[in-house]
Amino acid sequence: AFYFLGETAEEYFCPVVRTLTRELNLAPSTAGVTLLALGNGAPDVFSSLAAFLGPGDSKIGLGAIVSAGSFVAGFVVGSVALAASPFTVDRVPFLRD
Repeated sequence: AFYFLGETAEEYFCPVVRTLTRELNLAPSTAGVTLLALGNGAPDVFSSLAAFLGPGDSKIGLGAIVSAGSFVAGFVVGSVALAASPFTVDRVPFLRD
């Protein structure tokens, strides 16, 4: 399963990121923290927009956005902080990113 995911990303996603990086004149680190994050979150954003703007109850779309944000902020970030502690954070890259 991971092989197909990697091959698909290499074939379709990476060329687009390289082209956007070149066209927008972005540094590789900037492209990594913006374009890759956008590509990672785009399916969630568009499915939530479809649920929010589509026919039916728009509370489902709003609930999906709020619950996903709460999960990432609470569980994922907390788990990473617990697993990686104790650690130090460089001030300049942290504030920049």
